[in-house]
Amino acid sequence: MNNTVDVVVIGAGVTGMSIAWHLVDAGVRALVVERTGVGAGQSSIQLGGVRTQWTAAETIRMAQQALAFYQDIGATLRPSVDPAFDPCGYAFVATTQQTMLALAAGARLQQEMGSPTEVLGPDEMARRVPALRTAEVLGGTYNAHDGYFDRPDQVAAAFAEAARRRGVRLMNSTVDALRAGSGGWRVELADGRHVEAAHAVVAAGRGQRIPDRCGRSRSSDRACGCRWSSCRPVRCRRRS
Repeated sequence: MNNTVDVVVIGAGVTGMSIAWHLVDAGVRALVVERTGVGAGQSSIQLGGVRTQWTAAETIRMAQQALAFYQDIGATLRPSVDPAFDPCGYAFVATTQQTMLALAAGARLQQEMGSPTEVLGPDEMARRVPALRTAEVLGGTYNAHDGYFDRPDQVAAAFAEAARRRGVRLMNSTVDALRAGSGGWRVELADGRHVEAAHAVVAAGRGQRIPDRCGRSRSSDRACGCRWSSCRPVRCRRRS
């Protein structure tokens, strides 16, 4: 079987499978290498929060694109199991003046970039989040369009299902070495197979040991100078 592709993606969590689907959707040949199973690592324990309330412009822009995609994920990916995105609203609460100022500064940037984040006092926060006790609350921020997935483990599965329909293959094996060559990358696997690709994306969970181009094992956030991203979503409180 030909294991030569345009891009090899290491890791089949929500990040890796999203990358694979977007690549094949753009006409790029992609293959995913995963040692256990789809969404079996950090993607299996995250809480599914989706929010545009961030403090860096680049992150806000990515979050806005993700939110727009997730609002229509069923029609786009046609998953067997709906991850069930719920735009229930998302709140951040401040109990110190320093935190309140930081939240307000972030909200101003979010508003400038088109996100309808509101800066609210304690009484209004209590109306938006009825279970909130405001005795020590100075205020906070709220975005009614943010929310969470009721079945967050199904997001990676939805990307995987859609990617496979488009021809993306998933190879179950452990990466022994990731080596750079003149024509791209060679991924050597524990079962003796290998993958040749013009580009390699390391999307393994943070802290995973990925052997680098010299065969040395190091954390995935430092491997080979490859870029990776992760987020730590916080599940919102459902509104009554």
